[in-house]
Amino acid sequence: MWWPFGSADTPVVNPGGGVGPAGAVLEGYRHSPSWLSGLVHPGIVALSVPLVLLWARQRRVADGLLLLAFLLFLRCLLDPWNNVYYVLPCVLALVAFDASRGRAPLAAALVTGATWLTVVELSSMVSPDAQSAAYLAWAVPFAGALALRLYAPRRWARARAAVRAAVAPEALPVTRRSSAPSGTS
Repeated sequence: MWWPFGSADTPVVNPGGGVGPAGAVLEGYRHSPSWLSGLVHPGIVALSVPLVLLWARQRRVADGLLLLAFLLFLRCLLDPWNNVYYVLPCVLALVAFDASRGRAPLAAALVTGATWLTVVELSSMVSPDAQSAAYLAWAVPFAGALALRLYAPRRWARARAAVRAAVAPEALPVTRRSSAPSGTS
């Protein structure tokens, strides 16, 4: 999320594709702004307090695993660096949430696939700017969907029903058939 605010000071061309010297930024990449480094990690922890208190007001204890998944995903979204394994705790919380309801872990599969695609696969295909944009294109709406599900469950149910209605195949007209065997009517 902080990529646009990063700086590309002291780029290092590294033809071997490896990591540059300590503190150096590879060509096309950025490092976190200095003002950000001391704020983000404490900020992520501090942000969890009001989010938990807001959730607790609803008294929906059954959604505790979803709250955990949301907070862990926010850590991925708000951290100034991202590694493919950062999302694993969120994925595990999503799997546990769906398993507790007897459902297939579709959200966990979605976030796993999207993370792998944007963090691993796209890194060799597109510029770091495009990779960041691709990540934000799915990660911000995903975080919003988790927040909507947690903090506005009725609105979430209406939105989900509207999406299902929009993508459901239209009902085919039903024709009456005779119950008599063919050729005997």
